[in-house]
Amino acid sequence: METALVLEGVEHAYLGRTVVSGVDMRIGAGEITALVGPSGCGKSTVAQIASGLIEPSRGRVSRLYRRHG
Repeated sequence: METALVLEGVEHAYLGRTVVSGVDMRIGAGEITALVGPSGCGKSTVAQIASGLIEPSRGRVSRLYRRHG
């Protein structure tokens, strides 16, 4: 399966407070992925980083597709 999105060692902080740390994710083309967890654990932040709405404080994001769906 062709890889569409890769997150490697992604971290992000708001006002100096780390909200996500060490996120590694590889999503294949055509694959459906769900982020699951309790309120405040960083699901929306990871989704925003993956989509390019915000930049991670650390780590690398590779978007290997033409446009968001």
